[in-house]
Amino acid sequence: MSDRGLMQERKFEGTLSCENNQLPISFNANLDLHGNFQFKFEDIPVNKETKFILTFWHERDSNQHFSINATTGDGISFNTDHLYFTSIGPHADHERGHYYVLKGACQKGVFRRKLNEAVDKPCLHFTLKGFESFPWLRYESPMGKIIMGGNINPENADLLTGQLELRSVETPKDINAWQKEAGELLDRICCMMSFAVGKNIQIVVTKLFYADTLEIVVTPKTVRDSAQMPPFHPLNRQPIFNCVVRFCVDQPKETAKLRFAIDWLTMDATYTEVRLIQAMTAIENLIAILLKESERSIFKNSKNFVELKRRLETTINQFAASCDEHQSNPNLGKDVSNKLNELNRRSLKKNMLKLFDQYSVPISDIRNEISHAIEARNKIIHRGRYYEDGKKLPDLWNHVTVIRELLVRLLLSIIQFEGRYESYFGVWHSAHFPPSKPTKGS
Repeated sequence: MSDRGLMQERKFEGTLSCENNQLPISFNANLDLHGNFQFKFEDIPVNKETKFILTFWHERDSNQHFSINATTGDGISFNTDHLYFTSIGPHADHERGHYYVLKGACQKGVFRRKLNEAVDKPCLHFTLKGFESFPWLRYESPMGKIIMGGNINPENADLLTGQLELRSVETPKDINAWQKEAGELLDRICCMMSFAVGKNIQIVVTKLFYADTLEIVVTPKTVRDSAQMPPFHPLNRQPIFNCVVRFCVDQPKETAKLRFAIDWLTMDATYTEVRLIQAMTAIENLIAILLKESERSIFKNSKNFVELKRRLETTINQFAASCDEHQSNPNLGKDVSNKLNELNRRSLKKNMLKLFDQYSVPISDIRNEISHAIEARNKIIHRGRYYEDGKKLPDLWNHVTVIRELLVRLLLSIIQFEGRYESYFGVWHSAHFPPSKPTKGS
């Protein structure tokens, strides 16, 4: 049962249940081109045995989940505990009496069938949204051969077009342990490649080929927009793929630290202000994750700051008690003291520079732009707008390209990438990373 097979409509018969209630059910089901379940339920008569459907759906919660266990005539099974009805239409006529016309959707479902030929070396396969590459990407890892590829319809990015799979080189002693390890590796690769393509790659279908069984897990997801400022061109993704797989295999814990920053970077956005905040938030996340607290603080020894804070609190409370505003605001001293912790925090710019230095990020050509970008960020965060009436300011898009370029260079430095990438700083151009150092006299 290939993806095309999943898209072929099939007739299932089984049981529909919710809590302690169940009834026989017949329906046709398949996936559409977007990876969404399509159900055609046979009409169900209204009686005491079927009343629970309307009770759970209408009287309790319209998002109530139901379970289905069903099979086709040729032995394909379908199971879900995540079915919900989008419509339950009570109908009636003279011939058929009262009956329900059901329309439903599913958040997660599992298909299983027997393979025509048994396999002793498992293969884990992801069907993706949001990824394109030509040619397809290949890498020989310790766990086996990894292949990734796919095309995106420029008119509809929400189609199932991408694939990522791991073919084992040996028969595992424990298939469950192998599947968990392989799934985590492929998930990390999807995360890192989301950074490479400038878009959050979605895993919709997961297939496991092993022994005599094919298991297919479907979790419908949506991709709305095309990639935004992808750091790597679809025709030049093999070098970054090689680097990503090595990093994901060798440093799984370090890969996990980058996930939230990559999510922020690849998040869908429409407004330039939002894109700047997203990129800056990604950098702030990496500062919090990759720098120790002592590196983000002015005082290296926290005891020194605790003592300073104690002395300042004493002075502040003494002053507040004698201040003419104390009567109208008895908490004046406490309100001021609550701001003291900020005194020990390094500025955002200094933390950024510290992080860039830690990973040897080349920033000599962009360093002078950092303060202006931070100022733009602060205006948006604290005032809700960047531009001011009557004032001519640099285009906000320039600040977006500065911060995204810094973020791209930081991530490339962390994973130790060397090669060509797409830069949007200044004008869109292909650049080499890391930049070659100028020779004397140049």
